[in-house]
Amino acid sequence: MSRKRSSYRPKGVNPTAHLMAMIGAAALSRDDVLLRAARLRLAVDQACMGQATPADWRQIFDCVNLAEQLIRMKLCAGREVVEGLQETIEAIHDRQRATGTRALHQAERAALQDFAADYASILGGVTQQQYMLAQRGVEDRIRRILSGERIPASVRVVEAIE
Repeated sequence: MSRKRSSYRPKGVNPTAHLMAMIGAAALSRDDVLLRAARLRLAVDQACMGQATPADWRQIFDCVNLAEQLIRMKLCAGREVVEGLQETIEAIHDRQRATGTRALHQAERAALQDFAADYASILGGVTQQQYMLAQRGVEDRIRRILSGERIPASVRVVEAIE
Protein backbone atom coordinates (compact mmCIF):
# COMPACT_ATOMS: atom_id res chain seq x y z
CA MET A 1 0.00 0.00 0.00
CA SER A 2 1.43 3.38 -0.99
CA ARG A 3 1.31 6.44 1.14
CA LYS A 4 -0.89 9.37 0.02
CA ARG A 5 1.15 12.17 -1.41
CA SER A 6 0.74 15.63 0.09
CA SER A 7 -0.75 18.30 -2.11
CA TYR A 8 1.53 20.90 -0.51
CA ARG A 9 3.85 22.54 -3.00
CA PRO A 10 6.27 25.13 -1.65
CA LYS A 11 6.22 28.45 -3.43
CA GLY A 12 9.28 29.84 -5.11
CA VAL A 13 11.64 32.02 -3.16
CA ASN A 14 11.84 35.69 -4.11
CA PRO A 15 15.50 36.14 -5.02
CA THR A 16 15.31 39.90 -4.37
CA ALA A 17 13.67 39.76 -0.92
CA HIS A 18 16.91 40.73 0.83
CA LEU A 19 17.30 43.73 -1.49
CA MET A 20 13.79 44.94 -0.69
CA ALA A 21 14.51 44.61 3.03
CA MET A 22 17.75 46.57 2.68
CA ILE A 23 16.09 49.32 0.62
CA GLY A 24 13.29 49.63 3.19
CA ALA A 25 15.82 49.97 6.01
CA ALA A 26 17.79 52.66 4.16
CA ALA A 27 17.13 56.31 4.84
CA LEU A 28 15.51 58.32 2.07
CA SER A 29 18.24 59.38 -0.32
CA ARG A 30 19.40 62.98 -0.28
CA ASP A 31 17.95 63.41 -3.78
CA ASP A 32 14.54 62.04 -2.68
CA VAL A 33 14.46 64.39 0.30
CA LEU A 34 15.51 67.41 -1.77
CA LEU A 35 13.02 66.63 -4.56
CA ARG A 36 10.09 66.29 -2.13
CA ALA A 37 11.15 69.43 -0.24
CA ALA A 38 11.51 71.36 -3.52
CA ARG A 39 7.99 70.41 -4.59
CA LEU A 40 6.63 71.71 -1.30
CA ARG A 41 8.76 74.88 -1.52
CA LEU A 42 7.41 75.60 -5.03
CA ALA A 43 3.79 75.11 -3.88
CA VAL A 44 4.35 77.34 -0.84
CA ASP A 45 5.97 80.03 -3.03
CA GLN A 46 2.92 79.95 -5.31
CA ALA A 47 0.57 80.25 -2.32
CA CYS A 48 2.59 83.14 -0.88
CA MET A 49 2.30 85.00 -4.20
CA GLY A 50 -1.47 84.37 -4.28
CA GLN A 51 -1.11 82.17 -7.36
CA ALA A 52 -1.57 78.68 -5.88
CA THR A 53 -3.58 76.21 -7.93
CA PRO A 54 -5.58 73.36 -6.39
CA ALA A 55 -2.59 71.11 -7.25
CA ASP A 56 -0.30 73.40 -5.23
CA TRP A 57 -2.65 73.31 -2.24
CA ARG A 58 -2.92 69.52 -2.59
CA GLN A 59 0.88 69.31 -2.42
CA ILE A 60 0.86 71.40 0.76
CA PHE A 61 -1.97 69.35 2.29
CA ASP A 62 -0.17 66.10 1.45
CA CYS A 63 3.05 67.25 3.11
CA VAL A 64 1.27 68.50 6.23
CA ASN A 65 -0.70 65.24 6.45
CA LEU A 66 2.50 63.22 6.01
CA ALA A 67 4.22 65.20 8.77
CA GLU A 68 1.20 64.61 11.01
CA GLN A 69 1.36 60.87 10.29
CA LEU A 70 5.09 60.75 11.06
CA ILE A 71 4.31 62.44 14.39
CA ARG A 72 1.61 59.82 15.04
CA MET A 73 4.19 57.13 14.27
CA LYS A 74 6.49 58.85 16.83
CA LEU A 75 9.20 59.41 14.21
CA CYS A 76 9.30 63.18 14.73
CA ALA A 77 7.89 65.79 17.08
CA GLY A 78 5.96 69.01 16.61
CA ARG A 79 2.28 68.14 16.89
CA GLU A 80 1.44 71.69 18.03
CA VAL A 81 3.21 73.20 15.01
CA VAL A 82 1.38 70.92 12.56
CA GLU A 83 -1.99 71.54 14.23
CA GLY A 84 -1.33 75.30 14.13
CA LEU A 85 -0.43 75.06 10.45
CA GLN A 86 -3.62 73.12 9.74
CA GLU A 87 -5.64 75.85 11.46
CA THR A 88 -3.78 78.49 9.42
CA ILE A 89 -4.53 76.69 6.14
CA GLU A 90 -8.17 76.33 7.14
CA ALA A 91 -8.35 80.07 7.92
CA ILE A 92 -6.75 80.90 4.54
CA HIS A 93 -9.32 78.82 2.69
CA ASP A 94 -12.24 80.15 4.71
CA ARG A 95 -11.14 83.73 3.94
CA GLN A 96 -10.61 82.90 0.25
CA ARG A 97 -14.10 81.41 0.02
CA ALA A 98 -15.67 84.35 1.85
CA THR A 99 -13.84 87.24 0.17
CA GLY A 100 -12.33 85.79 -2.99
CA THR A 101 -8.93 87.23 -2.13
CA ARG A 102 -5.95 84.93 -2.61
CA ALA A 103 -3.49 87.11 -0.69
CA LEU A 104 -2.01 85.72 2.50
CA HIS A 105 -1.27 87.60 5.69
CA GLN A 106 2.39 87.89 6.73
CA ALA A 107 1.98 85.40 9.60
CA GLU A 108 0.37 82.87 7.24
CA ARG A 109 3.22 83.22 4.75
CA ALA A 110 5.74 82.82 7.55
CA ALA A 111 4.04 79.67 8.89
CA LEU A 112 3.97 78.04 5.43
CA GLN A 113 7.56 79.05 4.67
CA ASP A 114 8.80 77.78 8.06
CA PHE A 115 7.11 74.42 7.46
CA ALA A 116 8.60 74.18 3.96
CA ALA A 117 12.05 74.94 5.40
CA ASP A 118 11.67 72.24 8.07
CA TYR A 119 10.20 69.59 5.76
CA ALA A 120 13.57 68.40 4.41
CA SER A 121 14.90 67.86 7.93
CA ILE A 122 11.71 65.96 8.85
CA LEU A 123 12.24 63.60 5.90
CA GLY A 124 15.99 63.40 6.54
CA GLY A 125 15.45 61.10 9.51
CA VAL A 126 12.99 58.73 7.84
CA THR A 127 13.66 55.39 6.13
CA GLN A 128 12.11 54.32 2.83
CA GLN A 129 9.85 51.88 4.68
CA GLN A 130 8.74 54.47 7.26
CA TYR A 131 7.96 56.93 4.47
CA MET A 132 5.88 54.34 2.60
CA LEU A 133 4.04 53.34 5.79
CA ALA A 134 3.31 56.99 6.58
CA GLN A 135 2.01 57.57 3.04
CA ARG A 136 -0.19 54.50 3.30
CA GLY A 137 -1.41 55.69 6.71
CA VAL A 138 -2.36 59.10 5.30
CA GLU A 139 -4.17 57.56 2.33
CA ASP A 140 -6.05 55.16 4.61
CA ARG A 141 -7.01 57.94 7.04
CA ILE A 142 -8.27 60.19 4.22
CA ARG A 143 -10.24 57.33 2.69
CA ARG A 144 -11.83 56.56 6.07
CA ILE A 145 -12.68 60.22 6.72
CA LEU A 146 -14.20 60.74 3.28
CA SER A 147 -16.27 57.56 3.61
CA GLY A 148 -17.87 59.05 6.73
CA GLU A 149 -16.12 56.92 9.33
CA ARG A 150 -15.75 58.61 12.70
CA ILE A 151 -12.10 59.17 13.46
CA PRO A 152 -11.06 59.78 17.08
CA ALA A 153 -9.32 63.16 16.93
CA SER A 154 -10.11 66.53 15.53
CA VAL A 155 -10.35 66.20 11.77
CA ARG A 156 -10.69 69.00 9.28
CA VAL A 157 -11.56 68.42 5.65
CA VAL A 158 -10.45 71.35 3.53
CA GLU A 159 -11.10 71.58 -0.17
CA ALA A 160 -8.60 73.48 -2.27
CA ILE A 161 -9.91 76.73 -3.78
CA GLU A 162 -9.67 77.05 -7.55
